[in-house]
Order: sequence, then structure tokens, then C-alpha cells
Amino acid sequence: MPKPVPLFLLLGWLMLAGCSGSTTDPTALYNKKANELMAKVIEDSNCSCLLPIPKKSLIAMAYAESLSPKIENIVIEKLKLRNNAELDSLANWSREFKLDPQTLKKNGVKIISLEDFNYKNDSIIKICPNGILSLQKPIFDRHFKRAVIDYKWAFSCMSGPISTFEFKNNKWTPIED
Repeated sequence: MPKPVPLFLLLGWLMLAGCSGSTTDPTALYNKKANELMAKVIEDSNCSCLLPIPKKSLIAMAYAESLSPKIENIVIEKLKLRNNAELDSLANWSREFKLDPQTLKKNGVKIISLEDFNYKNDSIIKICPNGILSLQKPIFDRHFKRAVIDYKWAFSCMSGPISTFEFKNNKWTPIED
């Protein structure tokens, strides 16, 4: 008669077997989806240049620019979230964001800084003939099926609402709010 397997060995094996499935790191998935969405925005805008993407989240940037004191409520509504705690958790995924250089290369877009500007001549028009886009890191819902992103033409007096996109048929499409 075979000797019974000790209970702790059986439990250890079950734990390892349960963990063998692939788990996706939210930060890595965030980077992948954020780069996909940003590529869509860059491609649709047909811009020549992009300002550096701020390190702060979309929420923090809205407060820094004093644009919308109730930005959280807008994002919660657009992403159909439960509360501020869920929003904070999702916004934190963007902390380690890295823009994929292939996104820029594919669209022929250069990142330019404010130091690149020479206000005494028209060199910026030569460098960026199709305009300069200002783009912020998106916030996604928990399933990466819906996102909000803030982008606009740099140095424009016009500031529009943040845009909402949905991932359908393997592509990001804007949602009319």
C-alpha cells in the first residue's frame, strides 16, 4: 500500500499549480495599452512634434493647471468607476509609463522641449510644420476596455474636455460623450 502524501506537500503542490498560469503585471499592461492609444491619437492628429509627456497623472496635471477641480468626478463617470479609491488605484498604473519610441518613429514625430524653441525666428515652424501635440498619460478602466486621455494642440488657447476611447475590434475608437 502506498504511503500517504503529507498534507503540506499536497497543499504546496496545489499552490504552485494554481500559480502557474500567467499573470499580467498591471504596469506592463498599462504601458502596452497606453502606447496603443497614444499611437492612435498621434496618428489621427498628423502632428509633427510632441511635447514631453508629463510625469504626473492626468488628475495631478488637471489640478496643477487649475483646469477642473472636479476632474475625478468626470473621469469616474466616463470610465464607469465606483469611487475615488478605484480611480486612484487605476491612475497609479501610469507612474512607470514609458513611451515606445517606435510609436514616434512610425509616425515621423519628434519630441521637442521648450528649450528647442527659438522665439526670434520661425525655426519651430520648420521643425514642426504640422503642429505640436500636447499629450497626457491616459487612465483606463480596470479591464483596459475604456480610457480617458487629454490631448490638445500645444500653445492653443482652446482647451477641450478630456476624450474617451473604447477598445473595440482590436482598435481604439473615440466615444462621443
